[in-house]
Amino acid sequence: MFSPTYNFPIYVAGTSDGLFVYKTTDKAWHPVTNTARSYSVPPSDYWSFAVYGDLLLACSAGTPVQKVKIDQVQAGKAFEDLGGNPPRARHMGVVGDFLVLAGLPDTPQTVRWSDSGDIEQWGLGLDGHEADE
Repeated sequence: MFSPTYNFPIYVAGTSDGLFVYKTTDKAWHPVTNTARSYSVPPSDYWSFAVYGDLLLACSAGTPVQKVKIDQVQAGKAFEDLGGNPPRARHMGVVGDFLVLAGLPDTPQTVRWSDSGDIEQWGLGLDGHEADE
């Protein structure tokens, strides 16, 4: 992905127990793991990433959705939990003003949508439902 402010590439990767940013200054990976959280990515699972505005988001089935400002992650700012109690998910994407989470661990065919324009609100959707199966 590219920094929206500085227009340079930013490389982020996840492992079973952490998130890392690659710094071109020393050509090394540096941890940006949420120190308040223990990550748990199942052996056959992986991290999914999405960009929403100036935020980089990361999710996996075993860890709450994580967020960090794109321009701050390069400087070593750690990820933190996304507010609003979104469900854990294997996949994520941005559709218009919504954050969409899919592949929920307990109900893999379920898709959950955030509120329009507010990815930290996970109440009832626009037409009165909060999930599609």
